[in-house]
Amino acid sequence: MRITEIKAYLLKVPYPEKKMFAAAWEPAPSREMTFTLVEVVTDEGISGYAGMISRGFEVLAFVRGAVREFIKRVPLDPFYVEMLTRPLRTGSYYGPRVGLVDIALWDIIGKALGKPIYKLLGAARDYVRAYMSTGQIKRARDHIEDYSLR
Repeated sequence: MRITEIKAYLLKVPYPEKKMFAAAWEPAPSREMTFTLVEVVTDEGISGYAGMISRGFEVLAFVRGAVREFIKRVPLDPFYVEMLTRPLRTGSYYGPRVGLVDIALWDIIGKALGKPIYKLLGAARDYVRAYMSTGQIKRARDHIEDYSLR
């Protein structure tokens, strides 16, 4: 199996009813979720996907430029995750991180082998504790009114 192409898309998903979302990690509220979706395509028809929050074209430009150029010059088997991502990590010192490529490659590997990735990485159990991070669409006052014990 060989990687034949890498694609990147900038996606913007509006929040419901044009509400503002105030995430703790953002400097200002937003009306939409913006993220980059990467697709790594193989010659066997298996694609791997990964996404990350981004503010605009910075990740898109990095993937479409440096990462795509590297993949064209080094058409490797997607199972060689470290061989593919080590030079990209070095290059990402000057730009966005390449975790998207790692995740998309593991997605391909899991699909090719018909196994969940957690088992391929040496599962310790059949479940993973969930982690969730969130922000606010409602104002604090709305939460108080909706959920306060009366």
